Amino acid sequence: MRPRPQRNAVANRENVWNGRPISLIVPAEPLDVLGGKAVPLIELIPPVHQRVYKMGLEHLGVVVGDPFDTFVEAHKPVLTGQQFQGPHSTPDPVYILFEDFTHVKFYRLSLRESVELDAGPFADGFHHVDPWVPQRLVTATGPNPLPR
Repeated sequence: MRPRPQRNAVANRENVWNGRPISLIVPAEPLDVLGGKAVPLIELIPPVHQRVYKMGLEHLGVVVGDPFDTFVEAHKPVLTGQQFQGPHSTPDPVYILFEDFTHVKFYRLSLRESVELDAGPFADGFHHVDPWVPQRLVTATGPNPLPR
């Protein structure tokens, strides 16, 4: 799927997270969604092997901004948990998990701000994790390759 969004992008940054490649794609122009909301960065990561998400969407991220702590306190009864995203996450996002395994995640900073705080500004061009080989699963029935 990566080549499709990269057709209209100026840069990406890619690495492996939880055994899966994750590509952060910077569109040439932010995507206009939901009646005027700008999406300046796309996070593309393959689903874990046993889950299929509606429309391919694993989660929707919402930037709460500075009132993050107040937001978390006010909505604790409906929040499912908090995700650890690494030593430089500021702070780690909270989320609501739905029955179909999709999430809504709430952040203090935008994804791009968080990534650039940790790893510096995006450089122009495309930087891929190649070649990437899926991890092998070992189950009660033996080793099985992850589906591609």
